[in-house]
Amino acid sequence: MLFPNWRAGLREMARVTRSGGTAAIAVWKSADGAAVHLLLAQIIRRLYPGNVTPMPCTGLAELADPGRLAAAVIAAGFSVPAVAEITHDFKLNVGNPGDVDKLFEFMPHWSGLDADQSAAVARAFRAEIERGRVGDIFAIPSTALIATARRL
Repeated sequence: MLFPNWRAGLREMARVTRSGGTAAIAVWKSADGAAVHLLLAQIIRRLYPGNVTPMPCTGLAELADPGRLAAAVIAAGFSVPAVAEITHDFKLNVGNPGDVDKLFEFMPHWSGLDADQSAAVARAFRAEIERGRVGDIFAIPSTALIATARRL
């Protein structure tokens, strides 16, 4: 999902997997990724619906759907895959709020905001943390699609 040419990446996986061998491909179920990226995009979409910057890797959006993921795996040279959804809580340490704020600058969604929007999103993010934190930990449920398939 993170390769600039994810189709070529899947084909290369098929090429190096022996005939009859099994491969596993994991992708995020959301085109917004997971963990902090996902939560930040959700907040921006809620506050500024037209202002969510797409993730730079097109594979994130394309492969986030189980049907499209299965089709891509087949097109690369694998059998029909079994696709499972796995959700895991990303545990963000929020003991030092300044550390959390530093994460924003690494997110494509953040770069499309002006100063007022950034401040509003940061406030909403902190409010989410305060509502859901347990001690110094804030859990962000993140779902992956795991496709397993045999090489033809």
